[in-house]
Amino acid sequence: MITLLGMAGLWSVKTRAQQDFVVTYAKVNPDLLPNNLKLLIVEGNLYNAQEVKALKAKCNLVLAYISFTEISKDNEDYNNFAPYTMGENETWGSCYINLKDETALNLMKDHALALLLKGFDGLFLDTMDNVGAWGNLPELKNEVLHLIHTIDQEAKPKIWVQNGGLDLLPKTHQLISTVLVESVATDYDFKEKAYRLRKQQDFNQRKQQLLQAKDEFKIEVLVVEYAMEEVVTQQVHKRLSGLPFSYFVSNIALNQYKQ
Repeated sequence: MITLLGMAGLWSVKTRAQQDFVVTYAKVNPDLLPNNLKLLIVEGNLYNAQEVKALKAKCNLVLAYISFTEISKDNEDYNNFAPYTMGENETWGSCYINLKDETALNLMKDHALALLLKGFDGLFLDTMDNVGAWGNLPELKNEVLHLIHTIDQEAKPKIWVQNGGLDLLPKTHQLISTVLVESVATDYDFKEKAYRLRKQQDFNQRKQQLLQAKDEFKIEVLVVEYAMEEVVTQQVHKRLSGLPFSYFVSNIALNQYKQ
């Protein structure tokens, strides 16, 4: 596991360039990636070990996406998890997983370990808000924490990155030194499929929450924003420039470096 000091070194550049890190869920053409990336987050199921090695030649750390509490119907492992699903995420169409079932819990652990065996440096834990105080699955918090600790003991990944779930940091920050948060400055409208800027008061509140979490738990903060038009992108830069966060601006599909 990378130490907190090690992670701080990764993000120590004073000018936080947009290209510090990339998140992309379409299969990547490594030649299209920006040079000198510090962190790359990808859909791990799309790559074999040789392809992971090629990605690692382009950046310091390559992480595999995983959600402990959801699985897409398009995922190659969906049939294994299907008997243990319980309802659907209406925004994305993915299915919730009943981790209270020991078989499902072990399947998820094996899935995570298989990703790490491909050579990924660590895991990107998506949908952590699901088990937070305001999520749809708070009853699964202990199971998610169990998975993190068990996988850490067995595989010793270099780094974990947690997506959201700020209220879980009192339980996770000793292992997870980096948190990614989406849509701090922007506010994508899923119903209208429209890119837009977040209202100033809402942005200020979210910014303060992140600054407080960074200070209290000594974590690094990454921000992903969604914008297509240059005028919105420039407003994102204006809002986030000078803050102690690295940020990345993408389309909502996170597929801009696809093959």
